[in-house]
Amino acid sequence: MKDTLANKSGELNDNGCLRGDDSGRSVCDDDCLGGNDKAGMNSKGGYGGDDNGRLRGDDDGRLGGDGDGRSVCDDDCLGGNDKAGMNSKGGSGGDDNYQDSNDDSRRAKERLLDSAEKLFSQNGFESTTVRQIVKDADCNIAAVNYHFGGKDNLYVKVFHRRMDYMREKRVRAIGEFMEKPSPALEELLRVFADAFIEPLVEGHKGRFFINLMLREMINPRLGFETFYREVIGPVTTALQKAFIDICPGLDSDRAIKCVRSFVAQLLQLLHHDKNSADFTDEKAADISKGIEHVVEFTMAGIRHFAEGGE
Repeated sequence: MKDTLANKSGELNDNGCLRGDDSGRSVCDDDCLGGNDKAGMNSKGGYGGDDNGRLRGDDDGRLGGDGDGRSVCDDDCLGGNDKAGMNSKGGSGGDDNYQDSNDDSRRAKERLLDSAEKLFSQNGFESTTVRQIVKDADCNIAAVNYHFGGKDNLYVKVFHRRMDYMREKRVRAIGEFMEKPSPALEELLRVFADAFIEPLVEGHKGRFFINLMLREMINPRLGFETFYREVIGPVTTALQKAFIDICPGLDSDRAIKCVRSFVAQLLQLLHHDKNSADFTDEKAADISKGIEHVVEFTMAGIRHFAEGGE
């Protein structure tokens, strides 16, 4: 085989070197692979470097950089000027383009989450394809894998996004109300009822998520512990504490039962109106009346137990 590719003309020489000279060097006197002293792999194992094994760099071994060790440009851009490549913030596209790139990525992720929530709600997980999701979101076919790692994780993220929103809205509403001087029980119940119901009747998104939760109950993929950990537990704890703070005669066990009873009644309001996503003025009025009834009923029960009733 040594005779078939033999010498400096790009063949295998007498020392078995590829594209080298008779001294066994690869291509150039500095052991570069595929070019002159500045190209290819050198004697220090660098690719595209000089005699010191630097990688396409300057005299200090920087990557395409300047005298201060920057990569290619003053903003640590990879592969171009200050507007190209990866900058010091880890973004692709440099200083001016970094924010635009991140904004585009965030918008694409939100569109994918919105489309997935809608389609999972309408068709179920198994009957919804990635191709349907990316088409609805106006993204390319690889977007789901790129942003979420696949359809399964996208499903999880859809739930987490909505659960995070509901938890924060409800817990924050309780916390802000309880910071008021002399908070009243009736007002607390109304504030919480509004915070509880609003995210679930916000146009089609609320209805999509309600349908999605119903599908999850019938054919669980996440498990009840996920809902409890992400929403039910934190909200129950916050509302239980608020009940006890306002009504000191209410013990912990009774407070928990009152929280559960209150939330169950609010859920029944939504379940009763299966088309609440079409939030007309008439339906809004019906829900408001229902909330008033639930608030009055729950307030009477809490006061009864707080005064030692059985």
